[in-house]
Amino acid sequence: HTINESISKKYYRLFRKIYKNKFDYDDIRFFFRVLKYDISKLDNHSIGYFLNKVFSKIDIEVGSKYGNFKSIRIEKHRFGEEEIYLYDNYKRFIDKKWGYLSDIKKEIDWYYFKKIIDQDIYTFNRLLDESPNLLEKNINEHDFSSVLNKQIGNIHIYLFDLLIEEAVSDSTKMEELYTDIKKNNFNMKFKSEKKNKTTDFLKYHSKIEKYKWEKIAQKYLISESQFDLPTFSSYDNDELFSKAVFDYLIRSHGNLRENISENEKLEKLISLLNKEYLIAYSLYQLLYPANEKWNDNTLYFKRKLIDAFHWAEEDEKKKLYFSSAKIVAQTHINHRITFKVLTTIYTDKEKQIENMDYYDQFAYSRISPLKILLIQAILSPNNKYFHKIVLTTQQTETDLRMIKNLCIEFLRAVDRIPIITKYEELTNSMEFLLREIPLDMKSIVDDLNIVSLLYYEFIVNYKMRVSANNLFLESITYGNGGDTYIILNRESIFTFFALKITDSRYEQNFKNTQFLDAFKTGGISILDRIDMTLDEYLETIYEKLKNSFHGKIGKASLRQLSIKLEKILFG
Repeated sequence: HTINESISKKYYRLFRKIYKNKFDYDDIRFFFRVLKYDISKLDNHSIGYFLNKVFSKIDIEVGSKYGNFKSIRIEKHRFGEEEIYLYDNYKRFIDKKWGYLSDIKKEIDWYYFKKIIDQDIYTFNRLLDESPNLLEKNINEHDFSSVLNKQIGNIHIYLFDLLIEEAVSDSTKMEELYTDIKKNNFNMKFKSEKKNKTTDFLKYHSKIEKYKWEKIAQKYLISESQFDLPTFSSYDNDELFSKAVFDYLIRSHGNLRENISENEKLEKLISLLNKEYLIAYSLYQLLYPANEKWNDNTLYFKRKLIDAFHWAEEDEKKKLYFSSAKIVAQTHINHRITFKVLTTIYTDKEKQIENMDYYDQFAYSRISPLKILLIQAILSPNNKYFHKIVLTTQQTETDLRMIKNLCIEFLRAVDRIPIITKYEELTNSMEFLLREIPLDMKSIVDDLNIVSLLYYEFIVNYKMRVSANNLFLESITYGNGGDTYIILNRESIFTFFALKITDSRYEQNFKNTQFLDAFKTGGISILDRIDMTLDEYLETIYEKLKNSFHGKIGKASLRQLSIKLEKILFG
């Protein structure tokens, strides 16, 4: 005990000299030169314990109302008085302290490493308590300014960054950080309710705690460490966590270029968002102006929205949606995806559209009508047999052209995610339009791939009850009257007819010399162009149709197809 006390007293005297000389650089340097010498005589196991004793008395006194160090000193100059904050001077001391300790941190046991940093954080919190005007007078410095000239910017961030670097490889250590942050959040909430702290004080600490969660999210996604994410009970306030993770995801995973289901960490992080922020991130992703492509992520966020709104009463659903819309309207896409745009989508979710110029109001937002239909279908799950767009005799050419474009966009979506055809809330409206609106077949076969061509064939055969063969044959036939010719040089339409070799409804085509010549010429040309053998080509067809619900082909049928195609192309 006597040795411990002598250590504390020795370094306390050195620190008092630093304080007396207004934190002169040479005094600070001398302090750490002495410390370095003393540590050189210790074995590694004793370093953490020794350091704790070195700084214990200093920590207790700095920031204390009754200590020997004033939190604010008044210096008189020719031009008046100046307030000198201990907070600022002590920060210079801490800069040097961790500049040195960082070099030997591997020798400091985690228990003491965290204890020393926690004590530093506690000391700076007390200094802020004792200096109520500090945040207001130095708002730029304390407001997350970057580190310049190798000096510490924000001290709380600096200390937390040191801590997380040591904890990130161990879930148990990370759990300790989570507990601390949750406790700090609870204390902030308590202080806020008691209203005994200034707005600046609470805002500052809220931003610090938010930064910590953002840093944890970043480390979780980009580091190789496999630590566990925090868990929240019903008593934990996960609002700040969700906001932090949401803001981080918008910055680093805004324009998603990867499949979420293939990134387990990203998927887990998203799943921890509370309902408000999960809905906000899903809406952001579905409506992001630069991300109009339909892919597996579209389905992922569709499921997230369905789950979030499941069983919610209308009032609760509306409140939740509007709350999430406000969050989206505060992101960088708010100049296009405005709160008004988002609320209109909700308000009109059950409105039937007769005039397609209704969608003109979303043109600047660059949201496709199909994405709007999808979100409205999610918000109105009981309208499964409801036709969202109504056809009337008053519709203009512009209306019809827009409806046709909508149909083509839907078919393109089917190409990318065939399972969307099973989502009745959307497909009921779209299949109604596909049945009723004649599409230009030549444009279709130029624009679409095999999955959506087979789906459209299904619509024609079974929903329109018309022979699809005639329509598809028309798409490859050119010329007028008797002077016609057939061209089969596009891969998607060639694949379509190749799959029909064993279909009796298309039998007459393969008895037609003109069709057969075009099929053979086109087939050889396509195989050369894609540089594949017939078997390799058929394997790609099998893969493309594996997840399709129309025209899927089994291995046995694939073999039969191979034999027949071999005979026609190379016989």
